[in-house]
Amino acid sequence: MLMILAHAYMDSFTWYIDNAVALGLINSSLIMSLSTVYFITVVSLSVFIFIVGFRVLDYVIRRAHFN
Repeated sequence: MLMILAHAYMDSFTWYIDNAVALGLINSSLIMSLSTVYFITVVSLSVFIFIVGFRVLDYVIRRAHFN
């Protein structure tokens, strides 16, 4: 479920920027700012999912090992 939400965020943000550029709603400096925010949030989200995934995997391995 988390991966679906992450991809929905990434795809919708990309779609927003593409449409805003195509319609001429944003200028080049705003594109750079939005792209920077997008990049930072996508990388942060990826790191968060990676850490949570390893913690869940560790929990599952420890639980399976002791039973």
